[in-house]
Amino acid sequence: MAGDDDKLEAEILAAEAERLRREGEYTKEHSKYVAASWDRASTGLITIGVFTPMIGFLYRISNVVMLTALDLAFAVAVCLAGAFALHMFGRRALEKGLGT
Repeated sequence: MAGDDDKLEAEILAAEAERLRREGEYTKEHSKYVAASWDRASTGLITIGVFTPMIGFLYRISNVVMLTALDLAFAVAVCLAGAFALHMFGRRALEKGLGT
Protein backbone atom coordinates (compact mmCIF):
# COMPACT_ATOMS: atom_id res chain seq x y z
CA MET A 1 0.00 0.00 0.00
CA ALA A 2 2.71 2.49 0.91
CA GLY A 3 4.48 1.74 -2.36
CA ASP A 4 1.34 2.51 -4.36
CA ASP A 5 0.86 5.81 -2.50
CA ASP A 6 4.47 6.77 -3.15
CA LYS A 7 4.10 5.89 -6.82
CA LEU A 8 0.90 7.93 -7.09
CA GLU A 9 2.51 10.89 -5.34
CA ALA A 10 5.52 10.68 -7.66
CA GLU A 11 3.22 10.68 -10.70
CA ILE A 12 1.34 13.70 -9.37
CA LEU A 13 4.60 15.54 -8.74
CA ALA A 14 5.89 14.66 -12.22
CA ALA A 15 2.66 15.90 -13.81
CA GLU A 16 2.86 19.16 -11.84
CA ALA A 17 6.51 19.61 -12.81
CA GLU A 18 5.60 19.10 -16.48
CA ARG A 19 2.74 21.61 -16.21
CA LEU A 20 5.07 24.19 -14.68
CA ARG A 21 7.68 23.55 -17.38
CA ARG A 22 5.09 24.08 -20.13
CA GLU A 23 3.81 27.21 -18.39
CA GLY A 24 7.36 28.57 -18.25
CA GLU A 25 7.88 27.84 -21.95
CA TYR A 26 4.61 29.60 -22.76
CA THR A 27 5.68 32.65 -20.74
CA LYS A 28 9.02 32.79 -22.58
CA GLU A 29 7.40 32.52 -26.01
CA HIS A 30 4.76 35.10 -25.12
CA SER A 31 7.48 37.49 -23.95
CA LYS A 32 9.36 37.02 -27.21
CA TYR A 33 6.17 37.72 -29.17
CA VAL A 34 5.39 40.90 -27.21
CA ALA A 35 8.98 42.14 -27.52
CA ALA A 36 8.99 41.49 -31.27
CA SER A 37 5.70 43.38 -31.63
CA TRP A 38 7.11 46.43 -29.86
CA ASP A 39 10.24 46.25 -31.98
CA ARG A 40 8.22 46.03 -35.22
CA ALA A 41 6.26 49.09 -34.12
CA SER A 42 9.51 50.97 -33.59
CA THR A 43 10.73 49.91 -37.03
CA GLY A 44 7.48 51.13 -38.58
CA LEU A 45 7.82 54.48 -36.82
CA ILE A 46 11.33 54.89 -38.18
CA THR A 47 10.09 54.06 -41.68
CA ILE A 48 7.21 56.50 -41.51
CA GLY A 49 8.89 59.24 -39.54
CA VAL A 50 12.41 59.20 -40.95
CA PHE A 51 12.74 57.49 -44.31
CA THR A 52 9.47 58.67 -45.83
CA PRO A 53 10.13 62.39 -45.22
CA MET A 54 13.72 62.00 -46.43
CA ILE A 55 12.58 60.42 -49.68
CA GLY A 56 9.84 63.04 -50.07
CA PHE A 57 12.38 65.79 -49.53
CA LEU A 58 14.93 64.29 -51.93
CA TYR A 59 12.43 63.82 -54.74
CA ARG A 60 10.42 66.96 -53.98
CA ILE A 61 7.17 65.09 -53.57
CA SER A 62 4.32 65.32 -51.08
CA ASN A 63 3.89 68.05 -48.52
CA VAL A 64 7.37 67.49 -47.12
CA VAL A 65 8.85 70.17 -49.37
CA MET A 66 6.57 72.72 -47.73
CA LEU A 67 8.22 72.13 -44.35
CA THR A 68 11.19 74.11 -43.21
CA ALA A 69 14.39 72.25 -42.47
CA LEU A 70 13.91 72.90 -38.75
CA ASP A 71 10.36 71.48 -38.80
CA LEU A 72 11.56 68.43 -40.68
CA ALA A 73 14.47 67.88 -38.31
CA PHE A 74 12.16 68.20 -35.31
CA ALA A 75 9.67 65.69 -36.75
CA VAL A 76 12.45 63.22 -37.51
CA ALA A 77 13.92 63.63 -34.02
CA VAL A 78 10.52 63.03 -32.40
CA CYS A 79 10.01 59.90 -34.50
CA LEU A 80 13.47 58.60 -33.64
CA ALA A 81 12.83 59.22 -29.93
CA GLY A 82 9.48 57.44 -30.19
CA ALA A 83 11.06 54.51 -32.01
CA PHE A 84 13.74 54.26 -29.32
CA ALA A 85 11.06 54.28 -26.60
CA LEU A 86 9.09 51.53 -28.37
CA HIS A 87 12.25 49.47 -28.74
CA MET A 88 12.99 49.86 -25.03
CA PHE A 89 9.43 48.76 -24.15
CA GLY A 90 10.07 45.61 -26.17
CA ARG A 91 13.38 45.04 -24.49
CA ARG A 92 11.82 45.46 -21.06
CA ALA A 93 9.03 43.01 -21.95
CA LEU A 94 11.61 40.48 -23.06
CA GLU A 95 13.74 40.88 -19.94
CA LYS A 96 10.67 40.65 -17.69
CA GLY A 97 9.41 37.51 -19.39
CA LEU A 98 12.75 35.74 -19.43
CA GLY A 99 13.52 36.67 -15.86
CA THR A 100 16.80 38.40 -16.57
